[in-house]
Amino acid sequence: AEKERQIAEQREKERLEAERIAAEKKAKWDVFAGGYFGKERRTREVSTDTYESLCSPLAGLKVGAEYKASPNFKIAPSFGVALNFEDSSYSSVFAEVEGDLYATSGKTFIGAGAGVWDFTHSDYIVPSVLVHAGQQIWTNPKMDKLFFEVEGRLFLNSENGIENNYQFWAGLRFVLR
Repeated sequence: AEKERQIAEQREKERLEAERIAAEKKAKWDVFAGGYFGKERRTREVSTDTYESLCSPLAGLKVGAEYKASPNFKIAPSFGVALNFEDSSYSSVFAEVEGDLYATSGKTFIGAGAGVWDFTHSDYIVPSVLVHAGQQIWTNPKMDKLFFEVEGRLFLNSENGIENNYQFWAGLRFVLR
């Protein structure tokens, strides 16, 4: 009788685990938050025909939601803030939409996106192009995930070209189930 009880308990555990995995695979939306450190290179017009170029250290925070469009592809709208340590008046608020292609394991992704950078300064609002990649470094039984992520952006629509208008950073992205 004890052996049968143990077998029944094991089968119940396996059934519950299979249900949890099936529910995880069906889930369409996750939320995420990321914290980053890096730098930006921006050339800004400070007065008529006078430009200032700064290479500034940044800290950033980005939050958003991931929509699972297919088993290996997610679309993720997000918004965030970049704190400029060189000149705090150049700190920026931004919004983006990214498309991310995940490995079959779900532990690695690469992606690209487009956004608008620097809502806080009407004179410096620019479209941006994003490329990034991430590698999962932790998970838990609820399937929350922590990724190490690297991001880079080009700021477009600038008279000084993209070689003087870019940004990159790296950090951690926490995905909440």
